[in-house]
Amino acid sequence: RRERAERRREERRARRAAARAAGARDDPHDGHDDIDDIDDAEALDEAEAPDDAGDRPGSDAPAARADEGGSVPGAPAEPAGTDLALRAETRPAGEVPPPPPITAAERPEAERVTPLSRPAPAPARVSGRRSPWLLLASFLIMVCVPAAFVIHYLWWVAADRYHSVVGFSVRSEEPVSTTPELPFNLPKGFTGALDSDILYEFIRSQQLVEKLDAELNLREIYNRRPEDWVFSFGENRPIEDLVEYWRYMVDVNYDTSTALIEVTAYAFTPEDAQRITRAILRESTELINSLSQTAREDAIRYAERDLAEAEARLKEIRLALRRFRDQTQTADPAKDVEVQMGVIMALQQQLAEALISRAELADVARPNDPRIAELDRRIRAIEQQIEAEKSRLGTGGEQTHTALADRIGAFEELTTDLQFAEEAYKQAKAAYDLARIEARRQSRYLAAHIEPTFAQSSQYPQRWLLAFLAIGALVALWGLMMLVWYNVGDRR
Repeated sequence: RRERAERRREERRARRAAARAAGARDDPHDGHDDIDDIDDAEALDEAEAPDDAGDRPGSDAPAARADEGGSVPGAPAEPAGTDLALRAETRPAGEVPPPPPITAAERPEAERVTPLSRPAPAPARVSGRRSPWLLLASFLIMVCVPAAFVIHYLWWVAADRYHSVVGFSVRSEEPVSTTPELPFNLPKGFTGALDSDILYEFIRSQQLVEKLDAELNLREIYNRRPEDWVFSFGENRPIEDLVEYWRYMVDVNYDTSTALIEVTAYAFTPEDAQRITRAILRESTELINSLSQTAREDAIRYAERDLAEAEARLKEIRLALRRFRDQTQTADPAKDVEVQMGVIMALQQQLAEALISRAELADVARPNDPRIAELDRRIRAIEQQIEAEKSRLGTGGEQTHTALADRIGAFEELTTDLQFAEEAYKQAKAAYDLARIEARRQSRYLAAHIEPTFAQSSQYPQRWLLAFLAIGALVALWGLMMLVWYNVGDRR
């Protein structure tokens, strides 16, 4: 019984190992195998327990083993139902008999186990361990050799680089205060911040690179150590590559809050670095002066144009006023009206006096008194003259036949236009004079707060930093590749 249980256990282990090797799911008979394992464990306990009847001399051990279902060597085979009948007779009354054992023929086909002649070998597993010599060789090839090359290049091949620093900013003078006749300022053109933006782009531009290359021969300056093929410019390269290398060798730091610009130029000799910064300062100064000169010329040109327009307008209005005076034969129609009103008022005063005199005379004289008739004639004459003067305010003389009110309105319009034209001319003339004053002086200029420096020692390339970064990158790359290799090996 013990051998049979061990054989069944080995068969199940072989079946499970085969299923795992094939990548299949758990065996559907695992539930039955657990029950069989319990039965096998009980059978092993019974087989290993000491048999007291067999140990005592003269005991009936064969008969006891026969009762338990075992076989006695040399004894005749009994029918299968004999043991069951004997157990049924010896079972106490009222006890439910256990179900009969299921034979292999009665088991379902899905639960039948085909015994193997020998246990199936367990599938071979790839060991996750790697040879330390292989790891050491990969570390030497991927880390040590490249790191040694980098260190050798940085300390024995790479050329020393020197730097020169220059700092400057754009400054503007205070604008001239406006006069009472000029209630506005002249256009100031570009502000300091905008000029700094222009300088920043100009220093990094291809225009400056081409100009300095023709003047200083930048290709020769940046190729003084041709053996340093990493940091040198090289030969026979286009202008686009030179501009890119220029932006690498010239660092422009622009502070937008203060409009300060600081330029650091690198070269393989301190003299070349200082020459480059001086050239940058000179070209930047010329650019600012050119922009300032252009702004001044524009201001003068605009002021001249405004002055010419104001002068032409003033001349036109003065000519129209002259034609009006020639047509009306008067210098000022308003003054003529004042004179006319004075005449009418004087006539009305005379009329009032004549009426008073007639009334006084009528009280003391007879109605046919010739003095009364004379006063009546005087009164009528004064009244006619008043009517004539009043009618003259509404119509002019016989030559022009123009309404006096229209003449006064036209004259007032011309005088108003003349006043505006004269004021505009004064302002334009003041603006023109101010533009000429601004043009005589430099309103904007480039102020250098750091003159081009001269390096005493080389600080570039930063060999220790570059070596540390290179070794760190190599170690990280090697570790990543080893991690991928181990992962792929474990999956296999």
